[in-house]
Amino acid sequence: MIHYILCYIFLEVYQFDFYHTGLITSFTLFTNFIVIHLILTFDKSLKESWFFFDMNSFKGLWDYVKLAVPSAGICVIEYFGFEALGLMSSYISVDANAAMFLSLNIGIVLFMIPLGFSQAATSLVGQSIGKMNAVEAKNYTKFIFKLSLLFSACIASAIFLLRH
Repeated sequence: MIHYILCYIFLEVYQFDFYHTGLITSFTLFTNFIVIHLILTFDKSLKESWFFFDMNSFKGLWDYVKLAVPSAGICVIEYFGFEALGLMSSYISVDANAAMFLSLNIGIVLFMIPLGFSQAATSLVGQSIGKMNAVEAKNYTKFIFKLSLLFSACIASAIFLLRH
């Protein structure tokens, strides 16, 4: 929310050029980093999760690499697909290219809501499993899945109904 306010102030009120949005974004990300760092430093319940890596951090690294490389490959292929669509739309017209990237960015922003729910579920399920409470973990999984499905359906319906 602060990012939108800063963009409005600097771009609309003070009439900065659009390339200043990069500086505003950098400032917002740096502010997020500082706030998260302060929360993790001063909240006693999070002390164990905030540490600087050491040699113990590299134990079992190969198992993670074996999962990470194919996952990264899938993400790269997906990103390449969007870029290929952007390249193809640029051959149609400038307006088609702008519409394609606008709809892509709106879709990405709207996708962040269910993605946030999924990340919260990962944390809650992990904590439940850590407490050896499988029933609670399953309940969190079911609830977040249904909530994400509901939000995704609402977002898809809104995009479909507002497409013109």
